[in-house]
Amino acid sequence: MTVERRWIIGLIAALTLSLAANLVVAGIVVSRRFDNPPPPFSFESPTGAEGLFGEISPEGRAAVRATMRDARRDLKDTYKEMRVLRAEIKTLLYADTLDRAALDAALDKLTALSASVQSRVQHSFVEAVSRMSAADRRRFTPPARPERPRRHEAGGPPQDGPPPPPPGPEGAPPDGPFPPDGAAPAKP
Repeated sequence: MTVERRWIIGLIAALTLSLAANLVVAGIVVSRRFDNPPPPFSFESPTGAEGLFGEISPEGRAAVRATMRDARRDLKDTYKEMRVLRAEIKTLLYADTLDRAALDAALDKLTALSASVQSRVQHSFVEAVSRMSAADRRRFTPPARPERPRRHEAGGPPQDGPPPPPPGPEGAPPDGPFPPDGAAPAKP
């Protein structure tokens, strides 16, 4: 091989390695840019208290923030305990042999903790709205899930009676496609 040819091969190898390194760095940058978890909920953020309580006066928002901050502080240990309990449940489920009694006990404890969290959040909601003025309470509209249409409103049969009979084939008499006993078939 000539010296010139070695230089060309070396240059091609260096450019290939450089391109590969650039692609790796670009992949890392892009993955970090687009794979970030959402920011934690904060009442100070525009999508937090402003989004939920934008129509409320600043005093009403301050009352809500303080009450929810207190609730979050009170529930911090409960949330940690729930995370530990979920990990324990996962371990129990993945075990080779299922310890049903331990799983039942862990699920019962998780249910009790969830109920206590819900109760605390409801109490803090009541505390927050009790600190609001009547005008703020009238303007306050917590986010609600859209109501699902009832079955009979969505085209299904009404809930209080049997469903209507299915429609007969086209051209069938109102009684149905088959005549009553002893009658002659209807002619189209």
